[in-house]
Amino acid sequence: MKPKLKRVKRIFKSLLFENFLLKSLSFTTAIILWLYVTSAVKTKYQFYSYVDVVNIPTGIEIVKIRPEKVKVIVEGKRRFLGKSEIGKLTVYVDGKNLKEGKNELKVNVFAEGFDRDDIVTVEPENVIIYARKILEKEVD
Repeated sequence: MKPKLKRVKRIFKSLLFENFLLKSLSFTTAIILWLYVTSAVKTKYQFYSYVDVVNIPTGIEIVKIRPEKVKVIVEGKRRFLGKSEIGKLTVYVDGKNLKEGKNELKVNVFAEGFDRDDIVTVEPENVIIYARKILEKEVD
């Protein structure tokens, strides 16, 4: 072998195998620390959702909802916030007090398996719902 190649081999061997126990312990500690930090850090997810109207009084129908979608931002640990968990969120307004014409109602978010603190923002907080009375047809 050439002297240059032997020298490179010797340097590589010393880099890899000198203090091998200490190097492997450091590497293992770094991986454990990385796993802990990535699992403990809170992550924010932003998504848009259609607004549902619940508890609509009889004789009233919804004409229009403005805006139809709202932005919801949730925060939580990455391992708990998967796509399946976000799919469990329900965005709605309670229409029990709907009247004919223009109504401004607060948007609510029901989150199965979430704490209230996990829901950071709902934008806009209120939506405008236009409603009208249903005309009843007389039957002879």
